[in-house]
Amino acid sequence: MFYYLVTIPTLLCPDFSAPVCAPSARPETDKPSPSSGPQFPTGSPAFEIGPHLPDDEVPDTELDCDQVERQADEQCPTRSLITPAEGTARAVFNQAVQWDFRHNLDAVDPWITAKIDQSFGKENLLQTFVSKAALRHVLLPLWKSGYLHCDDSSWDSLCSAYHPVSLLRDLLSDYGDVPFKPARGFNPTWDVETKINQDRVTAVTAAFLHFNGSVADLVHWVGGPHVTAQRDHHTTMERLQLAGVDERVGRDLHRIFYNGIPALCQAEATAKNFTAYYKYGNHSTVDNEPKKTCQAMVKDARKGFTLLLDERATLLMLHSHLTPQGVVDLNNLHKSPRPIFDSSFRPEPWCWAINDWTSPDNKPPLTFSTAELEFMVWLYNL
Repeated sequence: MFYYLVTIPTLLCPDFSAPVCAPSARPETDKPSPSSGPQFPTGSPAFEIGPHLPDDEVPDTELDCDQVERQADEQCPTRSLITPAEGTARAVFNQAVQWDFRHNLDAVDPWITAKIDQSFGKENLLQTFVSKAALRHVLLPLWKSGYLHCDDSSWDSLCSAYHPVSLLRDLLSDYGDVPFKPARGFNPTWDVETKINQDRVTAVTAAFLHFNGSVADLVHWVGGPHVTAQRDHHTTMERLQLAGVDERVGRDLHRIFYNGIPALCQAEATAKNFTAYYKYGNHSTVDNEPKKTCQAMVKDARKGFTLLLDERATLLMLHSHLTPQGVVDLNNLHKSPRPIFDSSFRPEPWCWAINDWTSPDNKPPLTFSTAELEFMVWLYNL
């Protein structure tokens, strides 16, 4: 059985699975002391950056080296007062070098450029979720560090003493050599799949191991429908403004389109809370109707509503909250079975569910109930 990854960052929310830091000025302790850093000549002129630098409309790849130098001189006619060992910032940071740097960076570790390029769900202090750190969360970095490289006896001892280590070893054995690039973007066979795409599950699990158990980084890298890449938010907002939509509606939609939901969630979960949900698992309907449950999972997975991966990876996830899955309308003659994400369920009275960390006061007002009457009035006035 595979767990749904319909966690908040998977669907609409931004990076809910990693602590964030507020962008702020550097602290006083970071400022260099008067005696540190490069020494400038006495009486050297101050650097003044103009209000606007001319646009570089001609790609450097279409220019020769001399032209690039002259173009850099025209656009940035400053000279460094420090003599570097190799070249100058003016000479080395041209377009061609920057593109080459990005290409090399993506080859080394694609999640870095994925976080930089992905506009949806940027980290911010209004939408954060942190779960208490545990030993299981550092097992992947420990393995990759090579600290116990070729020390099989020590890993055997760890497997015997700590169950998550055994899970990690099994996952690395099954997925360690699996290429995970096919998991990225939109599912090319979404319209013809009738069963769970095991190749995609394998690729997603391999990518999860690569990103050290960070679901947020995984979702940013996979992209596609999980970051609403299929929508043209800019055009939508422009047309709503032209139609005279209420300003508050515009602000709420802009936040939903670019940051996600909920509007405010600053939560911290305990290890005890995670353990209670982990022991409970899913609702009984999942096991009572496995065939219908699987059909519902296939429908959601192929359309990009969820990400599926090996359930053994659950204990290695960073900053995660488990929510029970269930299936409703199993015996309804007029409706197809559909999965539910039970965000209000608590396995124990003291537990915290996702809905306990959010408030309706921070949600946009519901106006759907008045839409029908207003539409009828509009028709009557015609």
